Amino acid sequence: ARLRDAAAFAAFAAAAAPFGLGLPAAPPLGALSAFLGSRAEAVSFAFDSEALEILDANGPRENFAVGGRNRWRYSDIAEFAIYPSSELPL
Repeated sequence: ARLRDAAAFAAFAAAAAPFGLGLPAAPPLGALSAFLGSRAEAVSFAFDSEALEILDANGPRENFAVGGRNRWRYSDIAEFAIYPSSELPL
């Protein structure tokens, strides 16, 4: 239901754009929202007192790029950014 609602909203927002430019943009935005909706149901982030872990629908899985679990201790995260920020306002 969330996936269908997100796709419908994206299609409506694109079609409601001024100057008639929304109709050509509606199918790609709808497809993008459907893809992101499907990923939002399949992947989740778990935060505990020690680490951040990325889980799929079946629970923890191995990281395909580096091996091991998709779990990172907060002390190991060296670089991060929060957007928008004063350095990069949107």
